[in-house]
Amino acid sequence: MSAYIRPPKKRSLGRTIWDVLSSIVIAILIVFVGTELILKFSGQTIYWGGMRVDVVLTDSMSVKNEKYAAFLYGHDDQLQPYDLTYCRKIDENTDLQVYDIVIFDSPVFGPTIHRIVEITQIEGTTYYVTRGDKADTVDGRWLRSRLLAKYEGSTPKVGYVVAFFRSAFGLLMINGLIVIYILYQIAASVERHQPPTNAKGEELYEPPR
Repeated sequence: MSAYIRPPKKRSLGRTIWDVLSSIVIAILIVFVGTELILKFSGQTIYWGGMRVDVVLTDSMSVKNEKYAAFLYGHDDQLQPYDLTYCRKIDENTDLQVYDIVIFDSPVFGPTIHRIVEITQIEGTTYYVTRGDKADTVDGRWLRSRLLAKYEGSTPKVGYVVAFFRSAFGLLMINGLIVIYILYQIAASVERHQPPTNAKGEELYEPPR
């Protein structure tokens, strides 16, 4: 006896669009969760096409320090907490100048986004001095190898959403949605394999043999 499969119903255009879109969203969520887990366990940053996306978590670049107002005159690209930044990976061909905003690997705080305020040569070696626009003092002098990426743009406040989904609760919620979607698909598949019944639960006709 072969398994019964309910004759397919004509699917509406709306249902077809919903199924396609939901499948795409779930695929994106799976990739996102997988990427975040890789980042958490490896401590590495993933560059997409040479670009990295980061959330600004402090206000160190939010306003101009009055002490350096003249130095920062005309540079109004300050970053607010939870702005989403887009930075290009620095390589040997990257042009770096004073006033550029960069992500550098701080030995204390890890990846930090601040502005280059001075480029200096000491015994033939180039050093880059960085400082947050709001800060009173510089972070230190860095070799080029400590500079990770150069700022190219940002989207205001979108970082709130990204930071939430990167949190433990956010990842748990995404995993819950994926599980619910999978269970829904399993239930729909089981329903398609059930023969039709009347109000009493009796099969309306025999499944094919």
